[in-house]
Amino acid sequence: HDLPAVTAETRSKKSQKEKPTHRRARLHWNTLKKVKSNSVWATLDKDPELSEINIDEDEFNQLFKADLTPVLSPKGLGASRKKGSAVRVIDPKRANNGGIILARLKMDNDEMADAVDRIDDDMLSPEQVESIIEFLPTKEERQSLEKYMLEGDQNAQEKFESLCECEKFMVSVMTVKHARRKVRALLFKLQMMSCLELISEDTTTIETACDELKESTRLRKLLGIVLQIGNRLNTAGS
Repeated sequence: HDLPAVTAETRSKKSQKEKPTHRRARLHWNTLKKVKSNSVWATLDKDPELSEINIDEDEFNQLFKADLTPVLSPKGLGASRKKGSAVRVIDPKRANNGGIILARLKMDNDEMADAVDRIDDDMLSPEQVESIIEFLPTKEERQSLEKYMLEGDQNAQEKFESLCECEKFMVSVMTVKHARRKVRALLFKLQMMSCLELISEDTTTIETACDELKESTRLRKLLGIVLQIGNRLNTAGS
């Protein structure tokens, strides 16, 4: 016969050539052991069109190949950042950002601190309260500011004036007991009615959306396709 003889060596080389050079991606989902009869998943087996879905094998393999090429981390990522010019007490970037935000409020620091202390919803708007929340002093900043204000022989007022605007705001708010809680209570007070209106509208929207999704034929078919593809991926394409 004219066919080439197949030796053990030939088979070995052939098997080596045909050995997969990639692994297929998997979907890490949780298997439903019990499917409720009124759920979308329960209706998938009853849809005859889902059994007629044809999957393009070439596109399927192209889309779900896991790239095994090792990625080398670029050198120099661990290099330390250059330090900017130091602010007297707090982080320079935080001080600059706080100064910009607080300047837009156009309110005296003591006035803001007083409004927070009294939880006065007439003095501040919800937007203004949201702006100052981010720049309330942390525990570390509070300790650093207290140390700065108490140490040394310099007059307290002179020390205060030498601080940046963000630090001045922090020092003023530090006179308010439970400032962070009061700010959040003030924000809740200001937003309560609008939140209730939004929740009511959202609830109606969600109820309508749930009814539409439950009756959607397209969604049921889409989930059926996802289920078929996922099962193939998780069983190595068999």
